Amino acid sequence: MKNIFSLIFVSILLIQTSKTIAQIDRSIVPAGGPIPELRMPDSDMFLLENGLTIILVENSQLPMVTFTLYIDADPVLQKDSKGYVDLLGGLLREGTENRTKEEIDKALDFMGVRLTVLPNSLSGSVMSRYREDFLEILADMAINPVFPEEGISRSVTQLQSTLSFAATNSQLMAQNIASSQMFGQDHPYGEVLTHKTAANISRDLLVELHRKRFIPNAAYLVIVGDINKQDARKLSEKYFGSWKQGEKQRIHYPMPELSSGNKVLFGNRPGVTQSHISITYPVSLTPGHENEIPATVMNNIFGGGLFAGRLLQNLREDKGFTYGAYSQLQSDRVAGRLATQVDVRNSVTVETIGEKLREMDRLRTEYVKEEELVLIQNFMSGQFIRSLQNPENIARFALNIQKYNLPDDYYQNYLNNLTRVTPEDVKKMALQYLKPGNSYIVVVGDKEEVAEDLRVFATSGEVEFFDAFGRPVAESAVQPAPDHITLQDVLDKYIESIGGRRALEKMENVVQVSTVNMQGMELTITGYQNSQGMVRIETAMGNNVVSLQVFDGSKFTLKSPMGEQTFTEGAEFNEIKRASMLNPELDYSAFGVDAKLLGWTNVLDKDAWKVELIYPDGYTAFEYYCKESGRKIRRETPTRFTNYLDYQPIVMQFEVPAISFWSRLFGSRTTTEDVPVFLPCLIQQDISGQVMDVRVTEIRVNEQLDEPLFQNQ
Repeated sequence: MKNIFSLIFVSILLIQTSKTIAQIDRSIVPAGGPIPELRMPDSDMFLLENGLTIILVENSQLPMVTFTLYIDADPVLQKDSKGYVDLLGGLLREGTENRTKEEIDKALDFMGVRLTVLPNSLSGSVMSRYREDFLEILADMAINPVFPEEGISRSVTQLQSTLSFAATNSQLMAQNIASSQMFGQDHPYGEVLTHKTAANISRDLLVELHRKRFIPNAAYLVIVGDINKQDARKLSEKYFGSWKQGEKQRIHYPMPELSSGNKVLFGNRPGVTQSHISITYPVSLTPGHENEIPATVMNNIFGGGLFAGRLLQNLREDKGFTYGAYSQLQSDRVAGRLATQVDVRNSVTVETIGEKLREMDRLRTEYVKEEELVLIQNFMSGQFIRSLQNPENIARFALNIQKYNLPDDYYQNYLNNLTRVTPEDVKKMALQYLKPGNSYIVVVGDKEEVAEDLRVFATSGEVEFFDAFGRPVAESAVQPAPDHITLQDVLDKYIESIGGRRALEKMENVVQVSTVNMQGMELTITGYQNSQGMVRIETAMGNNVVSLQVFDGSKFTLKSPMGEQTFTEGAEFNEIKRASMLNPELDYSAFGVDAKLLGWTNVLDKDAWKVELIYPDGYTAFEYYCKESGRKIRRETPTRFTNYLDYQPIVMQFEVPAISFWSRLFGSRTTTEDVPVFLPCLIQQDISGQVMDVRVTEIRVNEQLDEPLFQNQ
């Protein structure tokens, strides 16, 4: 019955000449011109008495002003409440001592402000005539938040909903595995958000974090746009001058050590056809360090996002393994890192890892050619010069000088320092920052297809396995079921937990009305399903039906803004046929489904029985039943997942024999009995890589549904 929600995926997806002037020899790299004389645009800086630093870049080209309040704070260990730091920024707009959330939202909408909130900053752009009104609200949110319980609960729920994506997002899974193993749980960069840690978030934690972090002597107010220094000082004093100082804390963490050899870390996603590969490790490189510019040049040659990068040229242009292959070298005051990422098909996973390590070794043992170096330097020079046209970048440079204690002429001398980088410097940086023998080789893919072959890259000869949140698991994450537990036991407990076999057997049809918000638009999805395997799904925006899917048991018709299509076979036909099964758990074999109990594992932080389903067309899916409640909590396919949450009761009425004396006396042989049936009312659906909450607002059972409803009309 609940498989119908997989079809919401289809519904939502449906909503959602030049001439050559001259012949140029592109094999010749243009010679570099003289270094242009650089004049950095002006910026001003002043301090309030409470220690708040104001950075101002005037620009009167447009009647707009951008205000950004940045808090300079080190990361904190969140331990068993990981996640509360991430929520801090968003909760600042949930209400203050002077304004409700509704008043804040209404005022910002009126001024046309799009507020950006992060754990350490608040930022927004506003027309000049509203600059004081906006700054007053910005200061109020930063200084006087109230952190209402309702807002915290809503934010925690939203945060937890994103976690459902971890097990089906290879990149996120790889990040969790890499971070937890590189840094460990005693380092803020090694903590991984889980359902349990999110559930531990409390108002007290947020209030205390705000008290310590949001202090003027650890803050910068960056102002860019149509405002002069006199007005900027006046407004800053008016709205931030009474902000009380606090104790500015610096938290120091040890720099993680490199691995003594290569480690292969694997995250299993059964059935996927591609492997996500990340080679990564921590690096000691702080912002503004004398090595940062030459190391960035080296990384750009290696694979830093440029088409000329060696990783891209090798893996895409030469071998055709992938569309994109890149590397990132991240400087950081606490701990930097280097990471390379690529997605390739299973059959070339081993060769891809070998090529990545070989490219690292090449830069360590060979000098780059002069023309290759000049190409990268020219690109970086042009990129820097173009950035100076944006006043917000000028303000960012000024902020970096203050945050990282850089020389005042750091950016003034950037181009000179860039062009001085030599092939010898590149090799030196490669020896220092490329570690082909001390890497964490993280692969997320199909264990059965690729894991065994990866042993060759591990110094220990062993592959280590992890779950979606970076927690070690046994080589098989699924534990065997006890001998006394069978598939039928799991299904019987599920059936009983949602209302019982009698209720499900008497369910002739179901009507479900759901809503989902997609890119600011609310869609209403009405699904009709009967026990004969017929389905109708209407997707509406307002009063307009924008998509219609009808399956009469033998033909699938799809209507959308792109036209009408009819299927009697193929992937689309098979998908809706699978979803048309009403309560197949009563007897999978009656639908031709081969069901098998694989054992138990942990899903959504719950121990759950894992059941494999193989459909008549060969399609494989996995369903998970909570061991404690018996209810189905998740369904996975090779391409997406669905979580079933918030089970709520609906009432079914049955005719039963009358047993009372008065009923028999007055001729009534039957009476009605109310039976509750529990169905999920919150469905988290993976739609094109984004997790969306589908909220069921209405469920009706055993209505009179005419057969024409399931015909194309």
